[in-house]
Amino acid sequence: MKMDIYSEDIMKFNDKIDFQFDVLKSEINGIKNFKWESYFSGISITFETIAYYTFIIKDDLCIYKQNLFTSCLCDLISIVRFQGPHYKKTLMNSISSLWNVFLSDDRELIDRYCNYDLFYGENSDRISTDYFYNLVRIYQLLYLRDWDKAQERLISLREYVEKKARSLKCEIDCLEAILNGDIKNLKKGLDALIKHQLKHLKSESYTHFIVPRALGMNKLALYAGLEYYHDSPLMPKELLEIKPLAEYEIHEAARIVMNGYTMDELYERFLNKVPFDQESETKRAIELGLIKPPGMMQTLKNLFSGNK
Repeated sequence: MKMDIYSEDIMKFNDKIDFQFDVLKSEINGIKNFKWESYFSGISITFETIAYYTFIIKDDLCIYKQNLFTSCLCDLISIVRFQGPHYKKTLMNSISSLWNVFLSDDRELIDRYCNYDLFYGENSDRISTDYFYNLVRIYQLLYLRDWDKAQERLISLREYVEKKARSLKCEIDCLEAILNGDIKNLKKGLDALIKHQLKHLKSESYTHFIVPRALGMNKLALYAGLEYYHDSPLMPKELLEIKPLAEYEIHEAARIVMNGYTMDELYERFLNKVPFDQESETKRAIELGLIKPPGMMQTLKNLFSGNK
């Protein structure tokens, strides 16, 4: 990519990664100060940032997909581990993770995101007036090609947007175009979504090069069976093509988040509303040898060194 005219933005983007790294460092510098919730949030954002950084700067598609996978894996674990008062927060986070997980191309993780009931014991088939609740469920249903249920939710969401959030109309237009297999309106919707994202995310330097939300929407269309690749330079075709990596590695940072559990075990605990206990989980991590701040920090330093 040609980035000479954006050198200042590149530096800002680099600073953002350094900032996320410092946040992590402060959280895991000592076991007594280890805060699981902050670690979950920090590690997911950090790997998401690294993913886009590595594609924009180094044009490395493999590292890009691997880091998106790590980010989304950590975020999914966060969703199923922090319930109750954290429910709304994790549900909002899951929207960005959904388009990122589509872009990672790991079908196993995508299947988990779209088949898991992420609604904390609510009936996932009920029609809600909550925007984020409906939006997450529509993403899931379109991927699963459950057209009737997606249609029902879109009607409800369209009514909400028309009354209270008209700026989000472009996203609903895209989802309806995917549902109806309408390439012409999907193109119009993606153009509007890109314009909306550039307007509202202008402080994020990577929007000069790439618009993840629009990319994720186009990728969802492809997974839903609509063969269309948007031609915007902000949506590189190589990111839209469905080409999974031969293997996705579970990074050491993600292993700490999993804390010795399998995904199925974590999801079962979520469905049974097993509370997350800071003290017992930290003790478990220490016993398993997962929390080792110096080793963890060196792992992250090596990752940054390899990608910068």
